[in-house]
Amino acid sequence: MGWMSNQSMGKLRIFVLAGLVFWVGVAEAKRLIDKPLTYLIKNSDNSVATFSFPFIQGEDDLVAKRINVFLHVAELQMAPPELFRSEPLQAATDSARNNSEMESGGIRTLNEGRVLSVGVIYVNRGYAGKRSYEFDARNGRLLLKDELLTPAGYKLLAKQLVQLRKSRIRSQLSRLTKLLGSHTKKSPTDTPELIREEIDIYKRCLEDRFEGSGLKSQLDDPGILNVEEHSLIFTKGPCSNQSIDELGDFTNKLSAEEVKPYLSSYGKYILFAEGDGAISAINPYSQVFWGKINGKIPVTLYLGSNYPLIREAQLKRAKYYYDKYRSVIDLSVEKRGDLFELTETDSKEIPKPVLSFKIYEGKLTGQWRGGGKSYSFEAAP
Repeated sequence: MGWMSNQSMGKLRIFVLAGLVFWVGVAEAKRLIDKPLTYLIKNSDNSVATFSFPFIQGEDDLVAKRINVFLHVAELQMAPPELFRSEPLQAATDSARNNSEMESGGIRTLNEGRVLSVGVIYVNRGYAGKRSYEFDARNGRLLLKDELLTPAGYKLLAKQLVQLRKSRIRSQLSRLTKLLGSHTKKSPTDTPELIREEIDIYKRCLEDRFEGSGLKSQLDDPGILNVEEHSLIFTKGPCSNQSIDELGDFTNKLSAEEVKPYLSSYGKYILFAEGDGAISAINPYSQVFWGKINGKIPVTLYLGSNYPLIREAQLKRAKYYYDKYRSVIDLSVEKRGDLFELTETDSKEIPKPVLSFKIYEGKLTGQWRGGGKSYSFEAAP
């Protein structure tokens, strides 16, 4: 199990204060490497293709395990093998089929070893891209903007990013309007009709994203966070997927000094090595837990969605699997007060099996109910 009370993990300790459990201590990150796994998938025409996927190994088995479970369950909706396998493995999900040209993007250490970044390169429906996940190198915990920023800092930074993105759109509108008025062409295919169409895209974008409910959504979630070398990057999708949208994604890279007024003490540790990096043992979302049902049946729980970097998608979905069988089960999430209820969405049973729990002293404590029976449930990160 990954939870310990008043014990040490190298130089990283966990302790309880006023009912809250914290990870504290400046620990030296253990050496980790990526040994990608090879997966087989069957295409719709029955041909067989392969893709590679990150598999982390190294001196700290628990950190490597936490990252491997997170990446496999979140990205592939399947459990990772317990040990590295050199022979090709069978992929089990539609998600993997949609990413048939996926490959490992390798790992990097950032900020003097405090951050571990793992990349996944993919081609999905003809679009090539790369996703990067950044982890606290001491414990393999996903870095979240909710924890790197203070609540007040989060709001102020979101407002700043809204202004930067609005300014970018308005500058593009001004340029296109002048271009249309001069009747000059940027290229042989640049016609007044295409310029007007592009202008319409950006006008709609300003209205849809930065007024009313659209503005609220922008302020609630300023975008996907990536931690880079002494900087933070926030990314929101483009105004349009049409090829004439020249602006593309809205990506804002802010230096550590620029974001320092918005950072929590944990964020200052990650970016500046200030303090001991204390952080609550249970984060808001996208976290892996290990536990037992009825005190003897080991299970692994991932509390997060298939889109772990998108804030609004969290605390709506979860997944778990029995360690013996390693078949991932989808869960819907309902939260009433401090009680979580996770229901097996695809179960044929009536009523469907449910995991219910509350968070207390760094643990999830509650019950598993199903088939007319009820058993204790307890898990921890």
